[in-house]
Amino acid sequence: MSSRADVDKAMLLLEEGRLKEAYSILRNAFQDCKGDWRVCHGLALLEVELNGNLEEGLEFAERARNLGCPDARYHRLRGGIFRRHGDIHEAVAEYEKAVATDRSLDNLVALADSLMNVDYARAEGVWKEIVGKEIDYARGYLALAWIARKRKDWQVALAMARKAEQIEPGEFAALSALAEAYQGLKQHGKAVEYYEMVKKDDADRAELPLEADIANCYLALEDYVAAIRHAYAAARELPDDPRANGLLEECKGRFLWLCGEERYDVAVQMLPTALEAWPDDSEVLSCAAAIEIVGRHDYTAGTAYMEKAFEHNNAEPDMLYAVKGTLWYDHLGRQEEGLSCLEKAVSIKRNKFNLISLAYRLLDTDMKRAEDIFREMLRNDPEDADAVYGLAEIALRQQKCAEGYELAVKAHSLEPDDPRTNALLGYAHFSSGNFKEALVAYKKAEALHHRDRLCIYNSMAECYERLGDVANASLYARKALSIEPDNPDAKRLASRET
Repeated sequence: MSSRADVDKAMLLLEEGRLKEAYSILRNAFQDCKGDWRVCHGLALLEVELNGNLEEGLEFAERARNLGCPDARYHRLRGGIFRRHGDIHEAVAEYEKAVATDRSLDNLVALADSLMNVDYARAEGVWKEIVGKEIDYARGYLALAWIARKRKDWQVALAMARKAEQIEPGEFAALSALAEAYQGLKQHGKAVEYYEMVKKDDADRAELPLEADIANCYLALEDYVAAIRHAYAAARELPDDPRANGLLEECKGRFLWLCGEERYDVAVQMLPTALEAWPDDSEVLSCAAAIEIVGRHDYTAGTAYMEKAFEHNNAEPDMLYAVKGTLWYDHLGRQEEGLSCLEKAVSIKRNKFNLISLAYRLLDTDMKRAEDIFREMLRNDPEDADAVYGLAEIALRQQKCAEGYELAVKAHSLEPDDPRTNALLGYAHFSSGNFKEALVAYKKAEALHHRDRLCIYNSMAECYERLGDVANASLYARKALSIEPDNPDAKRLASRET
């Protein structure tokens, strides 16, 4: 036989979310405790929650009211029944009746919660009333932060999230809200800090969305090593999720770009994750070859990666031949084989990348053919800065200073922030005896992180020497020696008396 103590226990189980246990007790108590409206109240909710039975839930609600359930509690009960059944507008109407009868915290929270699904503006008003009554009500501030995020009002979102976190320090939802607000404000470093705190606080809930958000932040911070690691973790957790896969592909694009720019110091740190994510991708494998050969000087490993790239052959074949030809020619001392690969790339696809890769290598062996290729490129696009650059370099090598200077100026005007065009302009000025102007161009090339720092430092040292500034000539010569200790030009300039 059931007693009021059993009903009390069922009510506690309901609060704890142990619904099936509560339902069992209340069903047994229904006959024995007919006068206790709480039994019908609990069964009303559970019939809908556990069995999806709306009609029986509403019937139990009416019984609860007839047994003395207060009006406000009755309307809140009906609101809960409709909400659990998915009838949100009916739920809002019932919660409004509950609030009209009694503006208690429970009734206001039930109304505000339901309005979050249909009317942000009204919900915001109710939540503000709630936090006005209950200043330490963290849930209310979190709701206001969520509404502000929906409006992209990130400053308000941050302020509300901070208040919630002050009330409940270290709580998962508050930390998440702070992270999202900082991300919205583009304070990505702070966002990552809070996302990491969320992961530490509750690892079970901190999987895909969190890893993807962290990856996004690191991409914005241009920390591509951390970005690819977190993006891969997200994609691995949910392999069919488009957001996670999109982020991972973006990281792949950054990896390929870094390799193309020869920024191997960063690319080499991304390589282990890239190879794990795309073990059979020819583009990734060809980049691995470049990293090993150029970045690490491990020619055996680089050659093996290049062979594997051709074995899988799931990239554009001309690209593979162009990469192999460049690596073999520039770094392995296998010029003949390198040129053969570059010729093969051009025969497969006569695009700009392949043409320019071949033409630059032909500058050392067949300048006439290199010039023909550059002029072909210029016919295809009269504003092609690479073609103008190539023709300027040929003219300067042939000591056609006036023509070379004119072409160098044009190349620089087309790409004024390219370190190569600035270095070429410096060379053109130097060849014409304009040493001060050459220095300005070389300094800009240095500021733009020209790849060949040895050449830039030696060139600047030469300019300073021609200008009679022995101290600066020696300074830049020493910088050149720090890169190549046996460089004869740098040694000569560094040894000059200051």
